Amino acid sequence: MLLPPYAAHLVLAIVLLMVMMLYLSNPQATLARVDTGSGHVQANSGLHLNLTGQVSTAALSLTTSQQMHVLIYVATPSKALKQSLRTLFRSLCQHHAPQDIHLHLACDPLGCDLCIQDGLTEVFNTTLHPLEAMAAAGKDMLGTVLPFFDINPESHYAKDLFVLSLVLHKLLPLQSHLLLLDADLKAAGPLWPLWQQLTEFTVDQSFGLSFEQQPVYRHVFAAHRQQHPNTTLGSPPASGFPGFNSGVLLIHLDHLRHNTDYAALFTASTMHELATAYHFQGHLGDQDFYTLLYVLHPELFAILPCGYNRQLCTWWQKHPVYTDVFEAYHHCGDSVLVWHANCNSQFPI
Repeated sequence: MLLPPYAAHLVLAIVLLMVMMLYLSNPQATLARVDTGSGHVQANSGLHLNLTGQVSTAALSLTTSQQMHVLIYVATPSKALKQSLRTLFRSLCQHHAPQDIHLHLACDPLGCDLCIQDGLTEVFNTTLHPLEAMAAAGKDMLGTVLPFFDINPESHYAKDLFVLSLVLHKLLPLQSHLLLLDADLKAAGPLWPLWQQLTEFTVDQSFGLSFEQQPVYRHVFAAHRQQHPNTTLGSPPASGFPGFNSGVLLIHLDHLRHNTDYAALFTASTMHELATAYHFQGHLGDQDFYTLLYVLHPELFAILPCGYNRQLCTWWQKHPVYTDVFEAYHHCGDSVLVWHANCNSQFPI
């Protein structure tokens, strides 16, 4: 008997709804189960639906794994997002063998459906993580942070998915390392040099990011800089700390789980004290958090080369206050491994 064309969409929507209800009914109990066997619904030989928020314990150590674990968020895909995802996936396929990457897609029903229908799950071993369920499981921790990093509740970044990276060590308790990629990226070569940066992390380092390549945080720290003329916060990389861009983000989750200083940050009073001290009100989600966290705990961070996240946006160059200093932030002399077409910029041909 032939099924109507919409049947696959309907089945996927029903399964994702059941998964979300399972999380919401008892997220802590759900997260305590191991994500193997019945913890996955296998849709084809390489696609799994994660029912528990965990991933298999197999091949997670950097010393034994021959796979990069790459996480991408896919939510309510617009036409532009669809095109960005296709560009990113084409570049990943161009530079990697299927066995190189275990792909983790944190998606809402529309996003998961797009990934399946577009064949984005057919090349690499892929696990789908229901985004609503992840957000619900991390709600308590994220609730203390979100008010300080969303200046406009209606803004693009005023969504849980833009701060979920802060709590992935809780949401994926069996995962040890992750590479998070924004959708508006294009790999210029194999990502192994980026992934291998994790092997060089010190015992304290949990995050790897490149600097922000525009004077964004010169602007955000403006009040603090006015009160403290000798500060290097918001200054270009040659002389100070320009802040981070989280379009490419490495996380050593095991290190993070054992860091008591990090865990202590997630209270409303602590976040309020920190944000007030630096007159900080962010608007770009998790990268605001990482930028402010670096001020307090620089030992948590490994600085990635600028070519590992070569940002193409030049919006701030047109701002009259920052035109003269723009190039000091935007210059990058490194070979490019990942292009980042942020703020709807165009990739080089």
